[in-house]
Amino acid sequence: MLDFDGFDWDEHNEDKIAEKHHLHRWEIQEAFYNQPQKLFRFSDSSYHLYGRSDSDKLLFIVFAMVERRGLKLVRPITAYEMSDRQRKIYKKRK
Repeated sequence: MLDFDGFDWDEHNEDKIAEKHHLHRWEIQEAFYNQPQKLFRFSDSSYHLYGRSDSDKLLFIVFAMVERRGLKLVRPITAYEMSDRQRKIYKKRK
């Protein structure tokens, strides 16, 4: 499980995720606490999380880790319900 202190939401990203992918902030945040989840480092500054919301939506989340005032924060960049291919990866690696 990822070690972090909270979330750092960018209003533009949050609005885009809500409008384009019909997901709420709280659904994305739930995926960071629920198990099972799969975490992959994509680059030096971004990560991919395969997880699920409390309502069992399977989510793919791209995020960055940022530090503010000594806190490690998750900054969601985009999120959407997993594609069929992503579901297979998630279920295979449980």
